[in-house]
Amino acid sequence: MRNFHKLCKVLTGLQNQAFKVNSKMFHFLKDNMHILADAGLMMPSFLARVNADKVYELLREELTSDKEKKGKENINTSDSNVSK
Repeated sequence: MRNFHKLCKVLTGLQNQAFKVNSKMFHFLKDNMHILADAGLMMPSFLARVNADKVYELLREELTSDKEKKGKENINTSDSNVSK
């Protein structure tokens, strides 16, 4: 419990700090986004807009409706795979 309070204190302190955007890094990431995503170093932008609740709902429907998959994979395993 003590570490939790330490962590909260540190996070609160960080949130209060002003920050400056590294414009060179930002432009590098922006210009090379497709290359970095293809290499697996950056998430493709379409994945950043995935509605996780909808994905879980569709996945649960699929797993519960498909009796063949039901025995191979359970909902908890699928949920953890989606959240990765």
